[in-house]
Amino acid sequence: MGYPTERVEAFATNQAQVSFVNPEYFGQMYQAYNYKQYYSFNQIIKNWGITAGSGFNYVSMNTQIYPTNNNDFRLAVVHAINYTQLLYESYYYNGTLYGANYVGPINPAFPEYYNPGNLSLYSYNTKLAEYYLNLAGQQENFSVTLPNGTVIGDNLNRLQSITSRP
Repeated sequence: MGYPTERVEAFATNQAQVSFVNPEYFGQMYQAYNYKQYYSFNQIIKNWGITAGSGFNYVSMNTQIYPTNNNDFRLAVVHAINYTQLLYESYYYNGTLYGANYVGPINPAFPEYYNPGNLSLYSYNTKLAEYYLNLAGQQENFSVTLPNGTVIGDNLNRLQSITSRP
C-alpha cells in the first residue's frame, strides 16, 4: 500500500488495523472507521511524536553549485520561508499539531547528535531575505525584480545595459 488513499481504504475496510497517513487524511480516515460510534477521534488517531524511524521532511541545498554556493543567497531563501505556516497547513488537524520545526540535518529522535550548538530556528523575515538576496545579487552579478517593481542585486549591470541601447 503506497498511496495515502489506499491506506485509508485499507483501514476503512478492516484490511489494515494500523496505518500511517499525513494529517490531511485524518478526517477521512476517522469518518471511514467502522467503530467511531464507540471511540473518539483521539482514541483512534495517535500523535506518536518524533521517534527514531519516524519520517521527516526538510529543505536541502547543494552548497557546491551556483546559486546555492553563495551563503547570502542561502540566507535569503531560509528567511523567505514561513516555516510556521507550512507546519500548521501541513501537520495540524482537529486542534492538534502533529509535527514540529527543528534545526537539521539530524532529526531530534537522535538527541545525542541533534543540534549540539543549540542553534535557533531561522525566522521568517522578508526584509532580511530581501537584504541577503540583494547582497547575493551584488556578489554574483544578478538582479531580481520584486513584486512591487523594485530591482535589487546587481543594479549597475542592469542600468548599464539599459543606457547602452541606441
